[in-house]
This record gives sequence, C-alpha cells and structure tokens, in this order.
Amino acid sequence: MRSTRSYWVVTLTVLSLGCSIGLPDTDGHDGYDVAGKIRTSSNEYVVVRDNSIPSLPVDVISIGYSITNETGSNLYIEKCIEGSIETAVPQPRLVKYQDGNWTIALGAVCVLVYIDPIVVGPGETFSGTGTLTSNLADNVGPRFSPEIDSIAGVYKLELPVYRDYNPDQMRLAAMEYRLSNEFRLDEER
Repeated sequence: MRSTRSYWVVTLTVLSLGCSIGLPDTDGHDGYDVAGKIRTSSNEYVVVRDNSIPSLPVDVISIGYSITNETGSNLYIEKCIEGSIETAVPQPRLVKYQDGNWTIALGAVCVLVYIDPIVVGPGETFSGTGTLTSNLADNVGPRFSPEIDSIAGVYKLELPVYRDYNPDQMRLAAMEYRLSNEFRLDEER
C-alpha cells in the first residue's frame, strides 16, 4: 500500500510541474526587455493576503489586461481549466525585474486538456483578468520563486499567446504579444 501511495505522490507532483503554464523557461537575455503589447489596467497592483482557509493562506494578485491583435492573422490565447471546461481562462505568469535581469517570479498550475483557445482576430481586442495565487503553506504550490529577493518590485505579465494552435504545430507568438507593459507590485500593508 505504501508504494502505491508513493507512486501517486510522485505522479501528481510530476503532473503538476508538467502542467504548469505552457510557456518556455527564459530569462532576461531571451526577449523580456521588449516592449509588450499587452496593456494592464493599472501601473500599480497590491498583493492581497487571503487567510479564509487558516491552514492554507495564499497571496492573491489580480491584474486586468487587454491585448489588441495588430498582426495580419489570428492570435490564440491558451486557456487552463478552472473547475470545468466552461470556466477555462488564460493563466498568465509574472516575470520580475531584479539585479538587471527578468526572472520568472510566479506561474500558475495549468491543467491542459486540448480545449479551444481564445481566438483574437486581426484588429480585435481581448480583455481579461489574470488572477495568480502564491501559497504560503509548506510544500504547496504554486508559490513565488525562491530566486526573487522580495515580492515588491517591477513586473510584467506573460500570457500563453500563440500564432499557430493545433496539436501538430503550436508556435508561440512574438514575445511582444506575450508580454505586458511594466507595472509595480507591492505587498499589502
């Protein structure tokens, strides 16, 4: 019985890591310095502490954004299941500027079952809200990367935006269509 339980713990851990948002791991040398075309609804956000479940406190960040497709073809925004396929939404991640480089600060766990993406046609605009949580309990993710020195700082939002979206050929859109403008994130006081 114990070996079966260990198998499931390892399997679920690997699945949750593998299902993390479908964007490649990159750093400041791979394009994060580009001016992003995603526009956030504010230039400043505050992390809110949610203690509604005492044994599982989380920090919550909600960021409104919009993206206008200025290309001559469709853009596809990948969605992640939150509860059900009908409530699937895009799951962004945060990248933070620190020590002269952009660092992945927080991503979401994303259950990816091939579901229809959001299609943004040429000249169209899509608006949404990216809600990210960082768990504060031990051994529970997602959480802010240990590589960042503090939560407060300058960030960009990164969305899983593709120029081709089908099971055989999924090609990411240019970095400027996957990144937002810079904004400030501060901890709740």
